[in-house]
Amino acid sequence: TTTFFDILGGVNTTISVPKNLHLVMLGDSLTRFQYLSFVYFIRYSKWIAPDMLPNPTWEHSYESWNIFSNLTKAMLSPYEQCDCYRFMKKSIAKSEYDLIIENRYYLDESKNSSV
Repeated sequence: TTTFFDILGGVNTTISVPKNLHLVMLGDSLTRFQYLSFVYFIRYSKWIAPDMLPNPTWEHSYESWNIFSNLTKAMLSPYEQCDCYRFMKKSIAKSEYDLIIENRYYLDESKNSSV
């Protein structure tokens, strides 16, 4: 279990780390950060501290997307597999992404949990 302070209620709340969990998440970058926060909780039995730097829920706290991708994979190792790839084509007007692939899979057999 882990305890965190409920900002609105002003009380400490205890949450058990889930076991026997099988969850599929599909979505945009917001879903990516929800996924990273949740699997961090499963992996370390605690939530990501808001002042943690670099912060896995804030891509811009890393020097580049590739560094973000590599360090978040390392942080969740050996439980996460990711075929993360981003090819960026720069134009005069703005950056355009020609190819983005990001499929993350988390499996912790000791907790029988996959996300």
